[in-house]
Amino acid sequence: MQTECERDFDKEDYLKAVARAKEYIAAGDLMQVQIGQVITKPFRDSPLSLYRALRSLNPSPYMYFWNFDDFQVVGASPEILVRQEEHRQDGRNMERVTIRPLAGTRKRGATPEADAALAAELKSDPKERAEHLMLIDLARNDIGRIAKTGSVQVTDTMAIERYSHVQHLVSTSAVTADGMSQMDVLRASFPAGTLTGAPKAHRG
Repeated sequence: MQTECERDFDKEDYLKAVARAKEYIAAGDLMQVQIGQVITKPFRDSPLSLYRALRSLNPSPYMYFWNFDDFQVVGASPEILVRQEEHRQDGRNMERVTIRPLAGTRKRGATPEADAALAAELKSDPKERAEHLMLIDLARNDIGRIAKTGSVQVTDTMAIERYSHVQHLVSTSAVTADGMSQMDVLRASFPAGTLTGAPKAHRG
């Protein structure tokens, strides 16, 4: 028996949230907004079977299945939140911190030519470019809070990254420094700008 999805607010409330977000943007309080909602639906099979189906339907670089006994978390993402790695520079052990905002999407083409045309359209779309540039600035600001002034670099800008069903715009911001703890890095980057909008801090 099929059951309908339940949402935490209806279409009317969602449209009101969109209208309010537009008011904040028009007033200059916000540049970008992500409006999310919770969708629930009963699932009677095992959570592990859901994870296996997800791996088959949407293979992604980052997939996870966490079993907490009384609840499970299943997910997939092509995007990292942040990466911290040991890095040798000038004879010293340093920490390299990388953020790769991923925003701007097109489907994959049926042929290599169609795929390339969709990628070119994505890279030239003014809306997608503007949104992506905002996220680059946000990522630079995030890691800039724990880095030395002037040390943050954008090493790759608006590259096309392809997956099984879609292709995305991705850019890389990185910094090399010493004295950064893992908690410092997590506090500076969480939550991801691609999920919050910009700026991250706002009361609404």
